[in-house]
Amino acid sequence: MLKFRPLMAQHLAIASYCGILKIAKGNPRPRLIWYLENTIIDETFEEEDNGVTSNALTFPRLGREHLNARLSCQASNTNLSSPPSKLLILNINLRPLSVQIVRKQEQLSADRSYDVECIVTGSRPAPQITWWIGSKPLRDNVINVSG
Repeated sequence: MLKFRPLMAQHLAIASYCGILKIAKGNPRPRLIWYLENTIIDETFEEEDNGVTSNALTFPRLGREHLNARLSCQASNTNLSSPPSKLLILNINLRPLSVQIVRKQEQLSADRSYDVECIVTGSRPAPQITWWIGSKPLRDNVINVSG
């Protein structure tokens, strides 16, 4: 039986990932291999006294390039059949690449209304934008639009 336990350390644009693959007893004992897409990234494993074989994978840095990447682990102990495997699609939360405040008027006057826009790019999921004047949040006359 192939058991897979993913652990997400952080939900940032550049984070860590740790996954542990354990497989119950097999004869002969299985090899446990991690793949990123179709490339082997780790083929080290430990054989425990209770007959369980495990391979703990740690990614020191996850980045935007890993979004929706296929991470899989495979257990094999024979060439006679297809090895069982587990697949994980990396679903990564990403911090914004940029935040920009845009206003149409260069100069502002008191007691007048103005349209001001905040443009956020590169975040996943979509950000929650809040407006503040000093230490007070603006709640009135704020229109949220996402695109």
